[in-house]
Amino acid sequence: MSEFGIETRRTEQGKDFVDGRIFNGTIHRDGKFTKIFKLVPKDMSNPYGPQRREAERDVDIKILSIMLYGNFVEELDAGYTAELEISGAESISLQQGDVLEG
Repeated sequence: MSEFGIETRRTEQGKDFVDGRIFNGTIHRDGKFTKIFKLVPKDMSNPYGPQRREAERDVDIKILSIMLYGNFVEELDAGYTAELEISGAESISLQQGDVLEG
């Protein structure tokens, strides 16, 4: 299972891109995300403590490409930041702080 946290989203010439960080697992070109959710603090007085999932829903988003520091790669492990070209998200509101899981 992999998790990708979204920092920004943009559409350029009809293509969808998200920038963010891989929290867990490995993502692959042609891989899919099947869930989207937000991570929120369990205790609002400690925003850096344990978190819980909120507003989870099913999605069907495909990874078309992964760009790491200006180079296209086939897969990427947790901890890296990257830009993903995605499809299937045209009608989905993707925002900073959303997490994609697949």
